[in-house]
Amino acid sequence: ETRKMQQRKDGPSVDLAEGRVPRASKGSGGGELALAVPSTRQPMAFGAVYEYRDSCGTAKIVSSTNTLPERQFALDQHHHETALAKNKDPSLVWVGISGGRGGLNDAEMTEVRRQVADARAERLQAQRLADIKPYSRHG
Repeated sequence: ETRKMQQRKDGPSVDLAEGRVPRASKGSGGGELALAVPSTRQPMAFGAVYEYRDSCGTAKIVSSTNTLPERQFALDQHHHETALAKNKDPSLVWVGISGGRGGLNDAEMTEVRRQVADARAERLQAQRLADIKPYSRHG
């Protein structure tokens, strides 16, 4: 198989057989090499499953989020103050990021992270912290 190779005078060779080849361009500062980014970005989907453990390290509460985990931890402490009184330090146990062609959308990622959280809570015999509903004041 023969591949067409093009040697740039100011940088590495670029393989033109791959189809879409990122173009190299010089940045404005100090001659740094930067790759061109496509202008049409696909939406990204994010999901995380985390758990609160007791002082012995046993998982007691499992939950999931589609937002920044640190923000969700703060919301949990605010909305579920009594349930989390003894379980202050959450830890991430699963994180999923999907995007691009063939990736999961937000609804699909939500389903995946809820299934992961439910399976983990059942396996560890831990309480499942319910998602806060947008229409509910008290969670």
